[in-house]
Amino acid sequence: MKNADQPAYPARSNGEYMPGLTKREKAALMAMQGIISNADTMREITKAVGVRCDADEFYFAIKNAAYAYADAMLEENGGA
Repeated sequence: MKNADQPAYPARSNGEYMPGLTKREKAALMAMQGIISNADTMREITKAVGVRCDADEFYFAIKNAAYAYADAMLEENGGA
């Protein structure tokens, strides 16, 4: 199993294994939080996808940027 696919916070509840989010999903979640909280980054994404893009294109661009940051971080820290 690749590092990115390993659980970020595995847990057991009533003897049952619950993997939760993967490390990649957790890293993307944190990156997305940072992207959305930064007005300059949001402006750059808007420019990249087009000022008159629809909401789905905009959300897709944010998701892709978040996963790109996550993949880069995981690659730097032990391989994706």
